Amino acid sequence: TKNSSQSDNKPIECFCAARHTKDCINIYTPVEDRINQDQHCMIVARAESAQQTFPCKLKNREQVNQATHWLDLSPIYGSQLRHSNQLRLYKNGFLKSDRLNDFYQEYFTQDPARGECRDELDGKACFVSGEKGLNQNMLVMSIATLWLREHNRLAKELKTINKDWNDETLFQEARKINIAQYQKCAYNDWLMIVIGKHASDSFNLAVAKEGFTNVYNQKKNPQIFVEFAAAAFRFGHSMVRTWVQKADADLKLISNITLGKLVYRPVEAYRDGGLDALFRGMLVDEANKFDTAISETLEDHLFEHHRPSSDTIRYSLGALNINSGRDHGLQPYNKYRKLCGLNMAKSFENLTGIAAQKISMLKRIYAHVNDIDLFTGGAAETPQKGALVGPTFSCIILFIFHFKIFIYFMCFMICLYFLYHIIK
Repeated sequence: TKNSSQSDNKPIECFCAARHTKDCINIYTPVEDRINQDQHCMIVARAESAQQTFPCKLKNREQVNQATHWLDLSPIYGSQLRHSNQLRLYKNGFLKSDRLNDFYQEYFTQDPARGECRDELDGKACFVSGEKGLNQNMLVMSIATLWLREHNRLAKELKTINKDWNDETLFQEARKINIAQYQKCAYNDWLMIVIGKHASDSFNLAVAKEGFTNVYNQKKNPQIFVEFAAAAFRFGHSMVRTWVQKADADLKLISNITLGKLVYRPVEAYRDGGLDALFRGMLVDEANKFDTAISETLEDHLFEHHRPSSDTIRYSLGALNINSGRDHGLQPYNKYRKLCGLNMAKSFENLTGIAAQKISMLKRIYAHVNDIDLFTGGAAETPQKGALVGPTFSCIILFIFHFKIFIYFMCFMICLYFLYHIIK
Protein backbone atom coordinates (compact mmCIF):
# COMPACT_ATOMS: atom_id res chain seq x y z
CA THR A 1 0.00 0.00 0.00
CA LYS A 2 1.33 3.42 -0.92
CA ASN A 3 2.19 5.61 2.02
CA SER A 4 2.41 9.39 2.03
CA SER A 5 6.07 9.33 3.06
CA GLN A 6 8.49 9.86 0.23
CA SER A 7 11.81 8.31 -0.69
CA ASP A 8 13.71 9.62 -3.72
CA ASN A 9 10.49 11.42 -4.72
CA LYS A 10 8.67 8.10 -5.05
CA PRO A 11 5.96 6.80 -2.71
CA ILE A 12 7.14 4.15 -0.29
CA GLU A 13 5.16 0.90 -0.50
CA CYS A 14 4.80 -1.09 2.71
CA PHE A 15 2.97 -4.37 3.26
CA CYS A 16 2.19 -6.38 6.37
CA ALA A 17 3.76 -9.45 4.76
CA ALA A 18 7.13 -7.69 4.38
CA ARG A 19 8.29 -7.52 7.99
CA HIS A 20 11.83 -6.29 7.44
CA THR A 21 12.46 -3.49 4.95
CA LYS A 22 14.69 -0.47 5.39
CA ASP A 23 11.89 2.04 4.72
CA CYS A 24 9.01 0.40 6.61
CA ILE A 25 8.45 0.28 10.35
CA ASN A 26 5.11 -1.53 10.63
CA ILE A 27 3.33 -2.10 13.94
CA TYR A 28 2.24 -5.74 14.17
CA THR A 29 -0.93 -6.72 16.01
CA PRO A 30 -0.21 -8.52 19.30
CA VAL A 31 -2.27 -11.56 20.33
CA GLU A 32 -3.86 -9.71 23.27
CA ASP A 33 -5.15 -6.85 21.09
CA ARG A 34 -8.91 -7.47 20.94
CA ILE A 35 -9.72 -4.55 18.63
CA ASN A 36 -7.32 -5.20 15.76
CA GLN A 37 -7.49 -8.96 15.26
CA ASP A 38 -9.00 -8.33 11.81
CA GLN A 39 -5.74 -6.73 10.64
CA HIS A 40 -2.25 -8.16 10.71
CA CYS A 41 -0.47 -4.86 11.19
CA MET A 42 -0.60 -1.08 11.03
CA ILE A 43 1.36 -0.19 7.91
CA VAL A 44 3.83 2.61 8.63
CA ALA A 45 6.50 3.95 6.27
CA ARG A 46 9.56 5.51 7.84
CA ALA A 47 9.81 9.28 7.80
CA GLU A 48 11.62 10.60 4.75
CA SER A 49 15.35 10.89 5.21
CA ALA A 50 17.06 14.20 4.49
CA GLN A 51 19.97 12.27 3.05
CA GLN A 52 19.39 9.17 0.94
CA THR A 53 23.07 8.17 0.79
CA PHE A 54 25.52 8.56 3.61
CA PRO A 55 29.11 9.26 2.48
CA CYS A 56 30.34 9.10 6.07
CA LYS A 57 29.57 6.15 8.34
CA LEU A 58 29.43 8.42 11.39
CA LYS A 59 26.45 10.37 10.08
CA ASN A 60 23.03 9.52 11.45
CA ARG A 61 19.70 9.49 9.66
CA GLU A 62 17.95 12.87 9.79
CA GLN A 63 14.28 13.26 8.92
CA VAL A 64 12.62 15.91 6.78
CA ASN A 65 9.91 18.14 8.22
CA GLN A 66 7.57 19.32 5.49
CA ALA A 67 6.40 22.27 7.59
CA THR A 68 8.60 25.30 8.21
CA HIS A 69 10.06 25.87 11.66
CA TRP A 70 8.88 29.50 11.64
CA LEU A 71 5.56 30.69 13.02
CA ASP A 72 4.82 32.11 9.57
CA LEU A 73 1.28 30.85 8.89
CA SER A 74 2.67 28.52 6.23
CA PRO A 75 -0.55 26.44 6.41
CA ILE A 76 -2.21 29.53 4.90
CA TYR A 77 0.54 30.90 2.65
CA GLY A 78 2.50 27.76 1.79
CA SER A 79 6.09 26.81 2.59
CA GLN A 80 7.50 27.45 -0.89
CA LEU A 81 7.26 30.49 -3.16
CA ARG A 82 5.86 28.41 -6.03
CA HIS A 83 3.07 27.11 -3.86
CA SER A 84 2.41 30.51 -2.31
CA ASN A 85 2.02 32.09 -5.74
CA GLN A 86 -0.63 29.51 -6.65
CA LEU A 87 -2.70 30.58 -3.65
CA ARG A 88 -2.77 34.27 -4.57
CA LEU A 89 -5.53 36.02 -6.49
CA TYR A 90 -3.12 38.71 -7.74
CA LYS A 91 -5.75 41.37 -7.23
CA ASN A 92 -5.84 43.87 -4.35
CA GLY A 93 -3.46 41.67 -2.32
CA PHE A 94 -6.06 38.92 -1.85
CA LEU A 95 -5.65 35.19 -1.41
CA LYS A 96 -7.91 33.04 -3.57
CA SER A 97 -11.21 32.09 -1.93
CA ASP A 98 -14.65 30.70 -2.72
CA ARG A 99 -18.14 31.12 -1.29
CA LEU A 100 -19.84 27.73 -0.97
CA ASN A 101 -23.58 27.13 -1.28
CA ASP A 102 -25.44 29.80 0.68
CA PHE A 103 -22.56 30.61 3.02
CA TYR A 104 -21.61 34.27 2.98
CA GLN A 105 -18.13 33.82 4.42
CA GLU A 106 -15.03 32.91 2.40
CA TYR A 107 -13.61 29.40 2.12
CA PHE A 108 -10.42 28.08 0.60
CA THR A 109 -10.90 27.15 -3.06
CA GLN A 110 -11.87 23.59 -3.88
CA ASP A 111 -9.20 21.18 -5.07
CA PRO A 112 -9.77 20.56 -8.80
CA ALA A 113 -7.84 17.28 -8.65
CA ARG A 114 -9.10 14.41 -6.56
CA GLY A 115 -7.21 14.02 -3.32
CA GLU A 116 -7.82 11.81 -0.31
CA CYS A 117 -11.20 13.14 0.81
CA ARG A 118 -13.99 10.58 1.07
CA ASP A 119 -16.83 12.84 -0.14
CA GLU A 120 -15.39 13.96 -3.45
CA LEU A 121 -17.66 11.76 -5.56
CA ASP A 122 -20.61 13.74 -4.20
CA GLY A 123 -18.96 17.04 -5.07
CA LYS A 124 -17.72 17.72 -1.55
CA ALA A 125 -14.09 18.23 -2.47
CA CYS A 126 -10.94 18.87 -0.47
CA PHE A 127 -9.67 22.43 -0.14
CA VAL A 128 -6.49 24.00 -1.52
CA SER A 129 -4.50 25.68 1.25
CA GLY A 130 -0.87 26.20 2.16
CA GLU A 131 -0.67 22.70 3.64
CA LYS A 132 -2.26 19.57 2.21
CA GLY A 133 -2.62 18.01 5.65
CA LEU A 134 -5.29 20.51 6.67
CA ASN A 135 -7.86 18.40 4.82
CA GLN A 136 -7.24 15.62 7.30
CA ASN A 137 -9.45 17.34 9.85
CA MET A 138 -12.17 19.92 9.26
CA LEU A 139 -11.64 21.39 12.74
CA VAL A 140 -8.09 22.35 11.77
CA MET A 141 -9.38 23.58 8.42
CA SER A 142 -11.86 25.85 10.17
CA ILE A 143 -9.04 27.54 12.12
CA ALA A 144 -6.98 27.95 8.94
CA THR A 145 -10.00 29.45 7.20
CA LEU A 146 -10.21 32.11 9.91
CA TRP A 147 -6.68 33.29 9.03
CA LEU A 148 -7.50 33.21 5.31
CA ARG A 149 -10.42 35.55 5.93
CA GLU A 150 -8.32 37.76 8.16
CA HIS A 151 -5.69 38.18 5.45
CA ASN A 152 -8.27 39.29 2.90
CA ARG A 153 -9.91 41.60 5.45
CA LEU A 154 -6.56 43.23 6.18
CA ALA A 155 -5.79 43.61 2.48
CA LYS A 156 -9.17 45.29 1.94
CA GLU A 157 -8.60 47.71 4.84
CA LEU A 158 -5.08 48.53 3.66
CA LYS A 159 -6.39 49.26 0.17
CA THR A 160 -8.88 51.72 1.64
CA ILE A 161 -6.13 53.55 3.54
CA ASN A 162 -3.41 53.33 0.86
CA LYS A 163 -5.16 53.69 -2.49
CA ASP A 164 -1.85 53.88 -4.40
CA TRP A 165 -0.52 50.53 -3.15
CA ASN A 166 -0.26 47.79 -5.78
CA ASP A 167 -1.19 44.15 -5.37
CA GLU A 168 2.28 43.03 -4.24
CA THR A 169 2.53 45.65 -1.50
CA LEU A 170 -0.99 44.97 -0.26
CA PHE A 171 -0.36 41.21 -0.16
CA GLN A 172 2.96 41.44 1.68
CA GLU A 173 1.76 44.03 4.22
CA ALA A 174 -1.45 42.13 4.95
CA ARG A 175 0.57 38.95 5.33
CA LYS A 176 3.00 40.68 7.70
CA ILE A 177 0.21 41.93 9.97
CA ASN A 178 -1.62 38.60 9.84
CA ILE A 179 1.49 36.66 10.88
CA ALA A 180 2.19 39.15 13.68
CA GLN A 181 -1.31 38.61 15.08
CA TYR A 182 -0.86 34.85 14.82
CA GLN A 183 2.47 34.99 16.66
CA LYS A 184 0.92 37.11 19.40
CA CYS A 185 -1.80 34.50 19.88
CA ALA A 186 0.75 31.67 19.87
CA TYR A 187 3.27 33.18 22.30
CA ASN A 188 1.18 35.39 24.55
CA ASP A 189 -2.20 33.70 24.72
CA TRP A 190 -1.52 30.01 24.13
CA LEU A 191 2.06 29.02 24.96
CA MET A 192 1.79 30.62 28.41
CA ILE A 193 -1.07 28.24 29.21
CA VAL A 194 0.95 25.23 28.02
CA ILE A 195 4.24 25.86 29.82
CA GLY A 196 3.03 28.18 32.59
CA LYS A 197 3.62 31.85 33.25
CA HIS A 198 6.84 31.27 35.20
CA ALA A 199 8.55 29.46 32.33
CA SER A 200 7.24 32.01 29.84
CA ASP A 201 8.56 34.92 31.91
CA SER A 202 11.93 33.18 32.36
CA PHE A 203 12.50 33.42 28.61
CA ASN A 204 10.76 36.76 28.17
CA LEU A 205 8.25 35.26 25.77
CA ALA A 206 5.29 37.45 26.68
CA VAL A 207 4.47 40.11 24.10
CA ALA A 208 5.19 43.69 25.22
CA LYS A 209 1.99 45.64 25.90
CA GLU A 210 3.46 48.85 24.52
CA GLY A 211 6.61 50.21 22.90
CA PHE A 212 8.94 48.48 20.46
CA THR A 213 11.46 45.70 20.96
CA ASN A 214 13.78 43.88 18.59
CA VAL A 215 15.47 40.97 20.32
CA TYR A 216 15.63 38.69 17.30
CA ASN A 217 19.00 36.95 17.08
CA GLN A 218 19.75 35.77 13.54
CA LYS A 219 22.77 33.77 14.76
CA LYS A 220 20.59 31.29 16.65
CA ASN A 221 19.53 28.14 14.86
CA PRO A 222 15.72 28.32 14.56
CA GLN A 223 15.19 24.68 13.60
CA ILE A 224 13.09 22.54 15.91
CA PHE A 225 14.55 19.54 17.70
CA VAL A 226 13.39 16.06 16.79
CA GLU A 227 12.42 15.51 20.45
CA PHE A 228 10.01 18.42 20.09
CA ALA A 229 8.43 17.18 16.85
CA ALA A 230 8.32 13.45 17.56
CA ALA A 231 7.29 13.53 21.23
CA ALA A 232 6.87 16.67 23.35
CA PHE A 233 4.65 18.70 21.05
CA ARG A 234 2.30 15.78 20.58
CA PHE A 235 1.01 16.35 24.12
CA GLY A 236 -2.20 17.80 22.68
CA HIS A 237 -3.30 14.44 21.31
CA SER A 238 -4.63 13.45 24.73
CA MET A 239 -6.72 16.64 24.89
CA VAL A 240 -8.81 15.88 21.79
CA ARG A 241 -12.44 14.96 22.42
CA THR A 242 -14.30 12.09 20.76
CA TRP A 243 -17.40 14.20 20.12
CA VAL A 244 -17.37 17.57 18.37
CA GLN A 245 -20.11 20.19 18.49
CA LYS A 246 -21.48 22.49 15.86
CA ALA A 247 -22.84 25.76 17.24
CA ASP A 248 -24.87 28.64 15.79
CA ALA A 249 -24.15 32.37 16.01
CA ASP A 250 -25.52 32.39 19.59
CA LEU A 251 -23.18 29.50 20.50
CA LYS A 252 -26.13 27.13 20.86
CA LEU A 253 -25.75 23.48 19.87
CA ILE A 254 -26.68 22.57 16.27
CA SER A 255 -25.39 19.00 16.17
CA ASN A 256 -22.92 16.54 17.66
CA ILE A 257 -20.43 14.74 15.41
CA THR A 258 -17.82 12.13 16.18
CA LEU A 259 -14.29 13.17 15.37
CA GLY A 260 -13.94 10.18 13.07
CA LYS A 261 -16.55 11.64 10.72
CA LEU A 262 -14.36 14.73 10.18
CA VAL A 263 -11.20 12.90 9.09
CA TYR A 264 -10.61 13.45 5.36
CA ARG A 265 -14.34 14.09 5.09
CA PRO A 266 -15.15 17.71 4.11
CA VAL A 267 -18.92 17.21 3.88
CA GLU A 268 -19.37 18.97 7.24
CA ALA A 269 -17.87 22.10 5.69
CA TYR A 270 -20.84 22.22 3.28
CA ARG A 271 -23.81 21.81 5.63
CA ASP A 272 -25.30 22.74 9.02
CA GLY A 273 -23.43 26.03 9.31
CA GLY A 274 -20.25 24.73 7.70
CA LEU A 275 -16.80 25.50 9.04
CA ASP A 276 -18.11 28.49 11.00
CA ALA A 277 -20.33 26.20 13.07
CA LEU A 278 -17.39 23.89 13.76
CA PHE A 279 -15.23 26.81 14.84
CA ARG A 280 -17.93 28.13 17.17
CA GLY A 281 -18.34 24.62 18.56
CA MET A 282 -14.68 24.64 19.59
CA LEU A 283 -15.30 27.88 21.47
CA VAL A 284 -17.87 26.21 23.73
CA ASP A 285 -16.34 22.71 23.92
CA GLU A 286 -14.00 22.02 26.80
CA ALA A 287 -10.83 20.17 25.86
CA ASN A 288 -9.86 17.01 27.68
CA LYS A 289 -7.10 17.41 30.22
CA PHE A 290 -3.53 16.50 29.29
CA ASP A 291 -2.75 13.00 30.54
CA THR A 292 -1.92 9.50 29.34
CA ALA A 293 -5.43 8.83 28.00
CA ILE A 294 -6.23 9.36 24.30
CA SER A 295 -9.83 9.44 23.10
CA GLU A 296 -11.31 6.20 21.77
CA THR A 297 -11.64 7.60 18.24
CA LEU A 298 -7.94 8.46 18.00
CA GLU A 299 -6.68 5.46 19.93
CA ASP A 300 -8.81 2.67 18.44
CA HIS A 301 -10.38 3.97 15.22
CA LEU A 302 -7.99 6.48 13.62
CA PHE A 303 -8.41 6.67 9.81
CA GLU A 304 -10.77 3.70 10.02
CA HIS A 305 -11.74 2.49 6.53
CA HIS A 306 -10.11 5.60 5.03
CA ARG A 307 -8.25 3.45 2.51
CA PRO A 308 -10.34 0.31 1.82
CA SER A 309 -7.61 -1.26 -0.32
CA SER A 310 -5.04 -1.13 2.47
CA ASP A 311 -3.97 -4.01 4.68
CA THR A 312 -4.62 -1.66 7.60
CA ILE A 313 -8.23 -0.95 8.56
CA ARG A 314 -7.50 1.45 11.43
CA TYR A 315 -4.62 3.03 13.33
CA SER A 316 -3.82 3.95 16.93
CA LEU A 317 -2.46 7.45 17.45
CA GLY A 318 -0.63 6.52 20.65
CA ALA A 319 1.10 3.63 18.91
CA LEU A 320 2.03 5.89 15.98
CA ASN A 321 3.56 8.45 18.37
CA ILE A 322 5.70 5.84 20.10
CA ASN A 323 6.67 4.30 16.77
CA SER A 324 7.63 7.72 15.41
CA GLY A 325 9.94 8.33 18.37
CA ARG A 326 11.73 5.06 17.67
CA ASP A 327 11.90 5.80 13.94
CA HIS A 328 13.54 9.15 14.74
CA GLY A 329 16.03 7.55 17.10
CA LEU A 330 14.94 9.29 20.31
CA GLN A 331 16.74 8.34 23.50
CA PRO A 332 14.77 6.75 26.36
CA TYR A 333 12.65 9.02 28.55
CA ASN A 334 15.03 8.53 31.48
CA LYS A 335 17.90 10.16 29.57
CA TYR A 336 15.84 13.30 28.98
CA ARG A 337 14.98 13.48 32.67
CA LYS A 338 18.68 13.86 33.40
CA LEU A 339 19.16 16.39 30.60
CA CYS A 340 16.28 18.46 31.95
CA GLY A 341 17.53 18.60 35.53
CA LEU A 342 15.44 15.78 37.02
CA ASN A 343 16.87 12.67 38.64
CA MET A 344 17.83 9.86 36.30
CA ALA A 345 15.76 7.07 37.81
CA LYS A 346 17.58 3.84 38.70
CA SER A 347 14.26 2.03 39.09
CA PHE A 348 10.57 2.66 38.51
CA GLU A 349 10.23 3.68 42.17
CA ASN A 350 12.68 6.55 41.55
CA LEU A 351 10.44 8.21 38.94
CA THR A 352 9.72 11.46 40.73
CA GLY A 353 6.99 13.65 39.31
CA ILE A 354 4.83 10.70 38.21
CA ALA A 355 1.83 9.47 40.19
CA ALA A 356 2.10 6.01 41.78
CA GLN A 357 -0.79 4.65 39.72
CA LYS A 358 0.92 5.62 36.46
CA ILE A 359 4.23 4.18 37.64
CA SER A 360 2.43 0.86 38.16
CA MET A 361 1.10 1.06 34.61
CA LEU A 362 4.60 1.76 33.26
CA LYS A 363 5.97 -1.25 35.17
CA ARG A 364 3.38 -3.52 33.53
CA ILE A 365 4.36 -2.33 30.04
CA TYR A 366 8.14 -1.85 30.23
CA ALA A 367 10.70 -4.35 31.52
CA HIS A 368 13.13 -1.67 32.74
CA VAL A 369 12.89 2.02 33.59
CA ASN A 370 15.35 2.78 30.77
CA ASP A 371 12.96 1.23 28.23
CA ILE A 372 10.27 3.91 28.68
CA ASP A 373 9.67 5.87 25.47
CA LEU A 374 9.92 9.64 25.66
CA PHE A 375 6.31 10.23 24.60
CA THR A 376 4.99 7.74 27.16
CA GLY A 377 7.10 9.01 30.05
CA GLY A 378 6.50 12.68 29.31
CA ALA A 379 2.75 12.14 29.07
CA ALA A 380 2.76 10.32 32.42
CA GLU A 381 4.28 13.24 34.32
CA THR A 382 2.19 15.40 36.62
CA PRO A 383 1.75 18.87 35.04
CA GLN A 384 3.75 21.67 36.58
CA LYS A 385 1.92 24.33 38.59
CA GLY A 386 0.09 26.68 36.25
CA ALA A 387 0.96 24.61 33.17
CA LEU A 388 -0.52 21.84 31.04
CA VAL A 389 2.62 19.72 30.69
CA GLY A 390 5.10 18.19 33.07
CA PRO A 391 8.75 19.20 33.59
CA THR A 392 10.32 17.08 30.82
CA PHE A 393 8.00 18.20 28.03
CA SER A 394 8.22 21.78 29.28
CA CYS A 395 12.02 21.50 29.20
CA ILE A 396 12.02 20.16 25.64
CA ILE A 397 9.59 22.81 24.42
CA LEU A 398 11.61 25.64 25.93
CA PHE A 399 14.89 24.75 27.58
CA ILE A 400 16.61 21.98 25.65
CA PHE A 401 18.26 24.38 23.24
CA HIS A 402 19.94 26.19 26.12
CA PHE A 403 21.11 22.93 27.69
CA LYS A 404 22.74 21.94 24.41
CA ILE A 405 24.47 25.29 24.11
CA PHE A 406 25.80 24.76 27.64
CA ILE A 407 27.01 21.25 26.76
CA TYR A 408 28.72 22.47 23.57
CA PHE A 409 30.37 25.26 25.55
CA MET A 410 31.66 22.86 28.21
CA CYS A 411 33.04 20.49 25.56
CA PHE A 412 34.78 23.43 23.91
CA MET A 413 36.33 24.53 27.21
CA ILE A 414 37.52 20.98 28.02
CA CYS A 415 39.15 20.72 24.58
CA LEU A 416 40.90 24.05 25.14
CA TYR A 417 42.11 22.83 28.55
CA PHE A 418 43.70 19.67 27.13
CA LEU A 419 45.09 21.54 24.13
CA TYR A 420 46.73 24.06 26.47
CA HIS A 421 48.43 21.32 28.51
CA ILE A 422 49.56 19.44 25.40
CA ILE A 423 51.22 22.56 24.02
CA LYS A 424 52.66 23.38 27.41
